[in-house]
Amino acid sequence: MDVKQVVEDMISLGGLGGLATLIGTIWAIIHEHKKDERQDDEDRRKLADWLIQKVKETSDDAMKNMQNKYQDLKADFDQLSKEKDQMQKQLGQQIALKEEENRSLRESNRRLKETNRALKQENDEYRSKFGMLNKGDL
Repeated sequence: MDVKQVVEDMISLGGLGGLATLIGTIWAIIHEHKKDERQDDEDRRKLADWLIQKVKETSDDAMKNMQNKYQDLKADFDQLSKEKDQMQKQLGQQIALKEEENRSLRESNRRLKETNRALKQENDEYRSKFGMLNKGDL
């Protein structure tokens, strides 16, 4: 059946009223189809806008979270740097004190060795002059 035959049958059945009804029905179907397409386009646009907004919010939240973590880590790093500097200063002072103590002990050791040499020499001179007083003296 072709369109021409349908139109002729409509005219013969109801005349122009039937034809008008057919045209109205076709127009309504086309109109609803176009309306559905427009609604689909509008729904897609709204969904895309909503998704973009959600991604933006999530991204902003993630960025704020990362900035907060960065600030916390920076504060921790700064605190650790201060503590390191303080420890380094204390260790430097302790090393300087130990080096001074070491120098002092070396000087004391040098003086004691000189005193021991002098006493040994005096003892040797005494023994050569007077000999050994007791067998236990060495």
